[in-house]
This record gives sequence, C-alpha cells and structure tokens, in this order.
Amino acid sequence: MVDIRTAEEPPFEDDGYSIERHVPNNVQAEAALLGGILHNSRAYDAVYDLISERDFYNRHHRAIWTLIAKQIERNKPADAITILDMADEETRPAVTHILHETPSIVRVQDYAKLVREKSILRSLITAGDVISEQAREHGVDAQDAAERAEALVLSILDKEARDESREPVTLYQAFAQAVDWMDSDHKDGIPTGIHGLDAMLAGGGLQPEQLIVIAGRPSMGKSSLAYQIAERTARAGKPVAYFALETSVREIGVRAIRYHQSKVGRSEALRMAADVPMVIDDMPAIGLSHIRVRCRRIRRKQGLGLIVVDYLQLMRQRAQSRLEEISEISRGLKAIAKEFGVPVIAVSQLNRGVEQRPDKRPVLSDLRESGQIEQDADVVLMCYRDEYYYEDSPEKGFGDVFLRKNRDGRVGSVFLRWNGEYTRWHNYDGERPLKASATVVAGDSKAKGFQPQ
Repeated sequence: MVDIRTAEEPPFEDDGYSIERHVPNNVQAEAALLGGILHNSRAYDAVYDLISERDFYNRHHRAIWTLIAKQIERNKPADAITILDMADEETRPAVTHILHETPSIVRVQDYAKLVREKSILRSLITAGDVISEQAREHGVDAQDAAERAEALVLSILDKEARDESREPVTLYQAFAQAVDWMDSDHKDGIPTGIHGLDAMLAGGGLQPEQLIVIAGRPSMGKSSLAYQIAERTARAGKPVAYFALETSVREIGVRAIRYHQSKVGRSEALRMAADVPMVIDDMPAIGLSHIRVRCRRIRRKQGLGLIVVDYLQLMRQRAQSRLEEISEISRGLKAIAKEFGVPVIAVSQLNRGVEQRPDKRPVLSDLRESGQIEQDADVVLMCYRDEYYYEDSPEKGFGDVFLRKNRDGRVGSVFLRWNGEYTRWHNYDGERPLKASATVVAGDSKAKGFQPQ
C-alpha cells in the first residue's frame, strides 16, 4: 500500500487553501482507490457516482482520475497500460507508484467514501471562509446572507449541485438524447389533468427542466390552476415544493379541504392528505436562494418532482431596477428547473393594459414588467373568464386556458368548466354556450348535468 508519510501532498490551490494550515486529506485512500480501478476498470462503475475529480486532494490523483473517467465515458480501455501511455511526464511516475504499491483487489467503495469525507471537510473549510467574507460585506442583508450560507453548506452534500457546469456534447450526442427521449413516451413528464392541454403539450404533460408560466389578471383562476396541477402531481406520488408568496398555508388548506370533503367527507379528505408528498412554504418576499435551499432540503428527504412558485412578481432579488429584478428572477427560475431536473411552474400577473382593450383575452405581450419572462418560458398558459368582465356573459361558469407559447409543440386553447364555489377548473367536452365556433373535444364532463370531478 502507498505510505501516506511519503506521498506527495501539494497545496490544494484550486479551492484557495492556505499552505500554512492543515488541510483534511487521505492520499493513501486516494491512491488505493485509483489502484483498484487501474487493476480492474469495472470497479469504476461502483464509485463513479460517489465522487468526482474535485474530491481528490493530490493533484496527480486528480489527473489520473480524469484520464480514467474520460476513457470509460468513451467506452474505451482504462487499464494500467492505457493510462500510463496517456499520462504526461509529471503524472506518469504517480501512476507507476500506485500500480506497484496497490494490491489488485481492494474495497474501492470503502476508499471512495474516505476520499469523499475528506473532500467534504475541505469544502466546509472553504465555505466557512466564504460565509465569513460575505457576512463582512458592507450593507449586506442578514436574511440574504443567511440563505446564501445555508445554500452553500447544503450544496456540499448535494452531488448534483457540486457539478454546476455541464459537459458540452456533439450534435450526434444531442440527436441520440433526443431519440431516447422521443422513444421513451416521455414517461417522466407530468400531466396537468386538463385533457386538452395535455394533448397539445409534448409528451402529454410538463417535462423536466421546463419553465411553465401560468398568467392572468386577478381572479382569473391562475393560482387555482397551478395548485390543481401541484396537488394532482403530489397525489400521483411525485413530491412537490409549493411556494405560496401571496396566500397563507391556512387559506390553501381551507380551500382544498372544502373541495375534497364535499366529495368524500372530512375524515377521508384528511386521510388522503396524509399520504400526499407536497410541501407548502408560505414565506413572503423570498428570493431565488431561498427556493434553492428549500428544494435541496426536500429533495434530500423525499425526492422532488415539481416546483411551483405563486407568484413570480412577489419574489425579491438584488437588482438596480424592477425590470432587471424580474428579468433576473425569470432567468433564475429557468436555471432552477435545469439544476433540479424538474418542471418549474411560475404564476405571473399581467399588465393592466388588458383592461383597456375591447378584446380582453390575454396575449404574450401582456406579461407584466419584463419580456424576459416570455423569452425564458418553455410553456405559457393564460387564464381568462369572460364573466369577470361581463356580468351578462353567456359563458358564466366557464373559462378559457390559452396555450400562448409551447416551445416543443403547437399552441391553442381549451374551454373549461369553472367551479367558482371551490375555485376549481374542470374538463369540459361540450359545446360553448350560444354555439360559439370553438368546440373542445377533451375531458369527460358535459355542461348539462355537470358534476365536479
């Protein structure tokens, strides 16, 4: 085995450690781990998801790991002879030393855990320095600093968060990923429960890494639609993080239980809720860092399938102007969707300009305060209820959800039943009142004798 007393220990300059102080490391475990893989490259499969290049303290060990990983990812040999041939003059002696001192059979997973533990300790030291420096900044907001500190510490234990950048791919690799996605029937997608919408959305629902904006003027049912999708997703077994910036947990609970107890009774409604993996956070005026922290915590405990933010304009982010602030929030929510690999639904207000037009049906340009929202969104849904503006509207108890933007499919609209008593949208496949031209063939309920689902 490699003797730790004679192994080279270069300063860990990548993370800014000082040479004068002790840095947690176990170069002996690093060498044993690499030796085990060099003797049997199949051992890499047992540890590749436990550690990464940055977990190695010794710079030669980092270089060797990188060579091994690249070979295996290319489905090419990663044996000792190949790695020796690929290594540069500075790294080659380290490879030779490891091969001579490491037995052919080692417990690579045990050594990988030791390497990872030391890496975590080094990262905590660095995080402490960063947190201290941020706390000393002039004019820093205490709440913002605390959230950034919590996010930094949580990211150390979050492997996905550690790998902030993605490796570029060739066009062929992009095509291969697309073919796999198309052939999979998109089973990782999330149906909205609105049949007409799901028919228009690629894969029959909301897809991972999408930013979905649900917009509308006040009292149009946009928050209701977002909540319905969230609850339906959670009842299907996919954990949901629901950020209610405008509505309290009590108000959400009252609306939901009133609806469910009208169908199955209070006891059954409470029993059902006990098994639904949905976490509701009603803290007001939160920022992007708060959402990241909470979502990492939820994902670590129970996984994460969907994130909902109600609503976008109530979030806060440091910026020079309100326009810049909203743009930063919009870009940040799209980044969160990609980071966590789940759909993010963001509820959004519309400009008052809608009220001044004869035709008050919303369009993309009505999105409030920033064109960045329209640009970042993969899907934009807009809610409209004619009876809100016209008391004698023949469409009382109905409404439209317009699919104004659909990056991976067609746009269109769905005519739905609106249950004002319980603020719920329901599928409807009958004709529009007064035999209007648009007819929706989706859902399983009729206007005549309609019963809420």
